[in-house]
Amino acid sequence: MTTLVVNDAFTYLDVLSWSFEISGVPVTFVTPDVYLLSLCQSYFRFYSGSPTPISLPPKQPIRLYLRFAAPSMDLKHFIPVDAKLLAQQEVTTIWKASEQERYYFHFNFGNALFRVEPMRGQIVGIISPNALRWPHLMVNTYIFMTLMLALRWRGSYHLHTAAVVSPQQRLTLICGGQRAGKTTLTTALGVAGWYPISDDGVMLHLTSPNVVKVQAFRRDFHLAASLLRQWEALHDLEARYFYNDRACVDGLTFFKAESFASTSFARVDQIVFPELTGQKESYLETVSSSEALRYLIEQSMFFPLEREHTQRQMSLLVALVKEASCYRLRTGTDIWENPYRAGEVLRNVK
Repeated sequence: MTTLVVNDAFTYLDVLSWSFEISGVPVTFVTPDVYLLSLCQSYFRFYSGSPTPISLPPKQPIRLYLRFAAPSMDLKHFIPVDAKLLAQQEVTTIWKASEQERYYFHFNFGNALFRVEPMRGQIVGIISPNALRWPHLMVNTYIFMTLMLALRWRGSYHLHTAAVVSPQQRLTLICGGQRAGKTTLTTALGVAGWYPISDDGVMLHLTSPNVVKVQAFRRDFHLAASLLRQWEALHDLEARYFYNDRACVDGLTFFKAESFASTSFARVDQIVFPELTGQKESYLETVSSSEALRYLIEQSMFFPLEREHTQRQMSLLVALVKEASCYRLRTGTDIWENPYRAGEVLRNVK
């Protein structure tokens, strides 16, 4: 048993750990709690096999330490008084220490505090027991966000987009904000014979000035629960769990897309921006490269954070739109009524 001091307030018993590799970066979770470790292993289980070669040089590892806090502990107390507030969202506030490269993520919903030192590759998560009321939120938001920040310092940038491979093995990104219909369209294409490899994110790497490597962020799909009833082709798709109006499912296995999801793509053939219209027919409109770039920037996590990384991320996005054909999909009710319609709409896209 090894005792590891991670900050002035907390001491870890380094008794449980689990390692994997994501985007060419070794990641290790360390925690004294079996349940916390099992949650991480479940969420990142698609990375637990052999590392996938992506033709990138070795990168500095990331270690993420997790432990529970006492129920009465005020976690915000551990944010330095001189820290600068960088961003505030519905459930998250992000701070940066004034004299050190330390970022603090305070999650009000569930009460957790994560300290991220991206250069060192160290993340410390202090979690209130209250957070276990929403375990999927803790992993899919708290751990995910802080890990994406650390990966950013290792040249791996997250883009909020779905991704699907056509029967001709062409990669399409389906990009948009929450409730734009990304997952529904991606799932419809899976029913129509395409290969969905992500419902919510990809990782981008710049391997040369003009070459982008794109790899799916592999996880369970989070579908509208009503889809499991609406489309007959999904009746045998079992939900691992439900939350709110969403169903968590193993879409990679169901659509036999595991091998594509582990592939590193050197080209994106098309980028589609769905928009729900409520009308009957779905149809495509051409989108200019400049407009597509603006949409991609909006869906790029931490884009304005640190000028050097902003410039690198911009280079990645410019390279994407330079090669891809870009479209807005005005999504009608026809795809909801018949998922095969999604394949028909996108089949003849050049």
